[in-house]
Amino acid sequence: MTKQLNLTTDEALVLQQIIESGEEDLTGLTESLQMSRPKLMSQLSRLKNKGLIKIKTTTGDWWVSMSRRGKQTIHYLWPEISLNY
Repeated sequence: MTKQLNLTTDEALVLQQIIESGEEDLTGLTESLQMSRPKLMSQLSRLKNKGLIKIKTTTGDWWVSMSRRGKQTIHYLWPEISLNY
């Protein structure tokens, strides 16, 4: 990784949850992280802008998964995490 990436604690927590679930909907993330929906949406927006996640919108919901860059970043930051993708 040639470019330094700064993650807030909340962003790291959101990424960790997405890694553990593989793909998660907005409601599931809100419940599992016990984070308010507006705060979570802000974190997801930041992570998407950093290119670390992908968001698919369906009728009334968002589905969140790791992007290729996100997977590479996670492997770099936490090499002990085994990504099963």
